[in-house]
Amino acid sequence: GSGKEIIAKTIHQHSEYREGEMVSLNCGAFSEQLLESELFGYAPGAFTGALSDGYQGKIEQANGGTLFLDEIDSMSPRMQQVLLRVLEDKVVTPIGGKEKQVDFRIVTASNKALNQQVQQQLFREDLFYRLVVCHVEIPPLRERPQDLNVLLVDFCQQKNWSINWLDKLTNVIEQHQWPGNIREFRNFLERLYLTYEEETPTTADLWKLLLVGSIQGDLETTIVDEKQQIEEALKVSNYHLINTASLLGISRTTLYRKMKKYNINS
Repeated sequence: GSGKEIIAKTIHQHSEYREGEMVSLNCGAFSEQLLESELFGYAPGAFTGALSDGYQGKIEQANGGTLFLDEIDSMSPRMQQVLLRVLEDKVVTPIGGKEKQVDFRIVTASNKALNQQVQQQLFREDLFYRLVVCHVEIPPLRERPQDLNVLLVDFCQQKNWSINWLDKLTNVIEQHQWPGNIREFRNFLERLYLTYEEETPTTADLWKLLLVGSIQGDLETTIVDEKQQIEEALKVSNYHLINTASLLGISRTTLYRKMKKYNINS
């Protein structure tokens, strides 16, 4: 959810292999046997249940292009060894088939530190050195607040959605930690669009909708308290009370009453 595949696509589009296909595979989604079939393919009749025409594996599909392997750390030791041979010899052998020459760029991703995996003997050292040529560390979304607005604008453009309460929304999304990264953020935006496509939510409405899809604690205790919401809205509007009330989605009379209640000075 941090944007790994987007970065892999960017690398592919700016490489000498950009004219070829970019093929992606999540290694953690398959058992060892299925992963072998997916990566290397198989010849017709290679095993019971095999397709009559055989199957072209992801490595062959990526020939002349880029192969992106996510969760590379989940590969079994045997699969790591076979992959290393392909990378070294540039030859792939489908199950039950003959060797085929291949030439492709490989991009891999992991949410674990592979050097530590090597030290714990969970990942092959020789494959580690073969893969880790250019290392890119992707920080979580909470450490990239500048990306929130970019993602928000992109989403609105895709939906052809124009809203006049962006300041209110921005104020909320910048306070959340986004443990689910981009996946959680886009999920929230989808939920927001479906609920308030033609209506204007209050700040409390936004928090409630956000936290419905969050794992960060109980809804009642996690929502930013009302006093903090008002103080932050005052700062955003430069202490203009009419704009503050509009930002919070409440009337000026209600704002005055709440400011008095929480002893907030304007």
